[in-house]
Amino acid sequence: MDENKLEKKEKRASYPKNIAKMKVRKEKLIACLIDKKGIVTNACKQANITRKTFYQYCVDDPEFKAAVLDIQEVVIDFVENKLYDNIKRGDIASAIFYMKTKGKGRGYSERIEIDQKVGHYKIDFNDIEIIDSPTEDIDGEDVS
Repeated sequence: MDENKLEKKEKRASYPKNIAKMKVRKEKLIACLIDKKGIVTNACKQANITRKTFYQYCVDDPEFKAAVLDIQEVVIDFVENKLYDNIKRGDIASAIFYMKTKGKGRGYSERIEIDQKVGHYKIDFNDIEIIDSPTEDIDGEDVS
């Protein structure tokens, strides 16, 4: 039998074992991700899996990705609760941070965010450079 055909036959024979092994690796990685509070690098080190493999699992396996997103939401909830605890204790910096992030709609922000759509284009006014003292107008006429 041809050597390449033999290799392919052996790979096919071990295919279900590879799937089972990958499932175990993913379950271990999810457990590590929970243990490491959603920090991917730390979880990958603990599971002895590369970050590249982790992100490939996220692309290839919607269930794995959903589990990862659930863990991230739990971590965000945990941190948000700690932020609330700090605010309750009178931590002004935490209160300011909260208002800058969650209170933007009420004007608690250090910058103005304007999204303007023109036709099919979106203009981000934060990327526009403002000139302090122009010396000429748009037509090149002196305005000083």
